[in-house]
Amino acid sequence: LKELEARKHWETAKEHAEALESSLGRKIDFRIALADYFVSRHKKIRHPMVLEIHLYQRAEAERLTDGLTGLFNFRYMKGLLPRMFSHAKRTNHPLGLAFFDLDDFKAYNDRHGHEGGNDLLQKAAGVLTGAVREMDVVCRYGGEEFAILLPGADKLGSLAVAERVRQGIEKLSLPGGRPGKMVTLSGGVACFPGDGDSAEALLQSADSAMYHAKSLGKNRIELAVEERRLSE
Repeated sequence: LKELEARKHWETAKEHAEALESSLGRKIDFRIALADYFVSRHKKIRHPMVLEIHLYQRAEAERLTDGLTGLFNFRYMKGLLPRMFSHAKRTNHPLGLAFFDLDDFKAYNDRHGHEGGNDLLQKAAGVLTGAVREMDVVCRYGGEEFAILLPGADKLGSLAVAERVRQGIEKLSLPGGRPGKMVTLSGGVACFPGDGDSAEALLQSADSAMYHAKSLGKNRIELAVEERRLSE
């Protein structure tokens, strides 16, 4: 019914455009005619607003990306993860999730100031984006926390990406973040199926694995609880 209704509106709108052109004696943009059709004839739009599409696209990009790092933000990830999880479940494909936290970031920020902390976050973002495939999605979760969504990646594949990130952070040319050591990062990896029956559970599994990595001395990647039990 909706498809038939849309087709009917399309045909009627084209007729409306032709009538407008005939009345005005000149060619008009079909988008203008379409807007006029829904405002004056079909009356589906009550308060029309003209908006430059590039301004809308820029505003939308700003709403979904982190201003400092250029990565997708928490808002974007919050909306995307459930959709990716549903797709993985429906198609029976794996979905990896890697969750990271820069080690001792507060101490680093206190020592080097906000400018130094921001520089570290930007360079860390570059490491993350350089370690992933084109289809993967890198997000700044908040503060010094980052996440990577890895569609189609199993545990070993997700772990390999997370380890590339960890090694990349170690190699950053920055003042030491931990006393006497390089800047480091800890991470946790979870994967559907096996580490969560919902998007929220999958994220919690990755987060818990990351905190486990912290408890073991930092600068390491740990797998989600279920996977660790298999190896113990």
